[in-house]
Amino acid sequence: MRAGEDVEVPEREVTIDAFDLIDLRHTAVAGVPATVIDVRVDCSAGTYVRALARDVGDALGVGGHVVALRRTRSGAFTLEDACSVEDLGLVDPLTSGVAARRSLPWVDVGAGLVRSVVHGVRIPWPEGAPRVGTVAFLHDDELLALAECSSGTAAYSAVFPPASGLPV
Repeated sequence: MRAGEDVEVPEREVTIDAFDLIDLRHTAVAGVPATVIDVRVDCSAGTYVRALARDVGDALGVGGHVVALRRTRSGAFTLEDACSVEDLGLVDPLTSGVAARRSLPWVDVGAGLVRSVVHGVRIPWPEGAPRVGTVAFLHDDELLALAECSSGTAAYSAVFPPASGLPV
């Protein structure tokens, strides 16, 4: 769309848990008189908020456009977990291991398997790990890989080089 091409957005089922009116004001946007409405939307993953604004505007017969969009939560992560680029040197951002523990099923990989995992070697699927879906492989809170169970072994969708002094 940004390149000026028509893009067909496929329909998908989404859930809107809240659509709250925060403010309504009459103003000018880029010199054009407009009614600006600030809303808070609590919605499921995969919701196109810009498409939601367009559809609500169409339903009201006035058109709709997003002037500013701010995500305040994504899954288990909120603004309290975020920091600005300028602040990166001043705060400890979440590590990939902590983020993985919060958002995915995970297993701790023993020290003897770390080298195999970070080199993408298929290891036997860890006992007790979910056999369906993506599982984070961690060692000492460091994210090593994302994997799925395939024929009783780990099939990696992503492998991450260890940032610490883990043996590789």
